Amino acid sequence: MALLIGWFGEKLLIFTRHSQNRVSNLASLLTEVFSGIRLVQAFAAEDYEINRFSLEAEQNRKAKYLAEQIKALQFVVVGFLEAMSVILLFFLGGWQISQGNLTGGGFISYIAAVALLIDPISLTTSNYSDFKQGQASCDRIFELLAVQPTVIEKTNALILPHVTGKVEYCNVSFTYPKTDFSQSQADNKPVLANLNLLVESGEMVALVGPSGAGKTTLVTLLPRFYDRQSGTIKIDDIDIQDVTLKSLRRQIGIVPQDITLFSGTIAQNIAFGQSYYELNDVENAAKIANADGFIRQFPNGYQTIVGERGVNLSGGQRQRIAIARAVLLDPRILILDEATSALDSESEALVQEALERLMQDRTVFIIAHRLGTVRRASRILVLENGQIMESGTHQELLEKGDRYAKFYAQQFDSQI
Repeated sequence: MALLIGWFGEKLLIFTRHSQNRVSNLASLLTEVFSGIRLVQAFAAEDYEINRFSLEAEQNRKAKYLAEQIKALQFVVVGFLEAMSVILLFFLGGWQISQGNLTGGGFISYIAAVALLIDPISLTTSNYSDFKQGQASCDRIFELLAVQPTVIEKTNALILPHVTGKVEYCNVSFTYPKTDFSQSQADNKPVLANLNLLVESGEMVALVGPSGAGKTTLVTLLPRFYDRQSGTIKIDDIDIQDVTLKSLRRQIGIVPQDITLFSGTIAQNIAFGQSYYELNDVENAAKIANADGFIRQFPNGYQTIVGERGVNLSGGQRQRIAIARAVLLDPRILILDEATSALDSESEALVQEALERLMQDRTVFIIAHRLGTVRRASRILVLENGQIMESGTHQELLEKGDRYAKFYAQQFDSQI
């Protein structure tokens, strides 16, 4: 019985793992569909998504059915063995009594003792099944806990003091980790290759170039979302790998293209990451970001619930809240990643005005395909294949007539 219970338990573990993977896939599918419900409606893809859900749900049902089938079969087999064991004992006991080797009273006392084992065996069978199902869940949790972060803070890391904003890249090379889509190291070409760059405090640097040139990667390395493979990155002549991640990232503000807002009030989203904040500070940040006007139009003002992922706000409103968030953080280094690319002209003008206020007296990195902000940058860097191919002001690069001039002409041909 012990061997059978163990064998059934291992089978149940396998099927339970498979079942939980299916549940995970089903939950991911639902999250994906509900977050992209507008796209589903726009393409009249309701039936398509219903079919996808039905197929995944059926796979989930089959996986759970197999697990429950093993569980049910285990009780039948073990229960049958229990009954056969009792019958065998009665047969052996009767035979021993007929041979004079055993008394009737002794046999009855032995059978009573065996009867006391039936419930423990049943409980062991049931509990072992539950244990194996729980083990499958624990395995998934421990797999997550076993994942090691790729960016590790030094044990003796220092707290980065208040910086002026000078940034220096020295022979920096970086290649993204291998994935299922790039099985060999040859497929993983360096995104940055021995890149050198010095940005003085208060300088506004624009990064332009084709997709995949390394623009986003260059600024992603600064707050250590990834670690470079070689070279050094310094802020105020301090290697960023020698300081704590929290003190580093507290001095770098990011306004991304895709704004993430969390369920909660507008004030909580502006003061994101701060346990305690003054509402006056939030309001001042919103004024700088051109957000105070539309916020006060809501019945609850700054206590208005934005909804999941900010569904109650327009794109321009979400962008200005993100700028207000950066204003309240008051970073010395600012990263603008396509901050106005998805906005209409009116919203872009408001956001651009807010950005002009935000960028004052800060070191700014601008990533942009639309060159409105780029023209006012102190320096424009043209990146290709992880290298800085051109560097200069807007006018200098136009006069040079090379990559930037061609890139600019594609957007403003009528002005050239």
